[in-house]
Amino acid sequence: MNNPKPARWEERMVPYLESLAAKMLKSREFGYLKKVADLLVGLNGPGWSRLADENREQYLQQMREDFHMRGMGESYGFDPDYLAVCDLINAEYQAVRRRL
Repeated sequence: MNNPKPARWEERMVPYLESLAAKMLKSREFGYLKKVADLLVGLNGPGWSRLADENREQYLQQMREDFHMRGMGESYGFDPDYLAVCDLINAEYQAVRRRL
């Protein structure tokens, strides 16, 4: 029996980001939508998977700031998609830190 390969971090992020972006479009939160869209584009491009952990750590730190509770969290702090994105960012950040 074949065990399916676990989804990469960026593949797990995309559905939550897409759902969050749809909610932002509906509520016309365009400032936050740009941050979500930028992250979607970055994760879907070939560059993310090629980043060394040192560079990945810098990008993840920026993501933590972009999705911080004092910013986007004030509007979306109770949204399950937002919370899932924050959890995934923090988990990947910690994983990268352990590898360094």
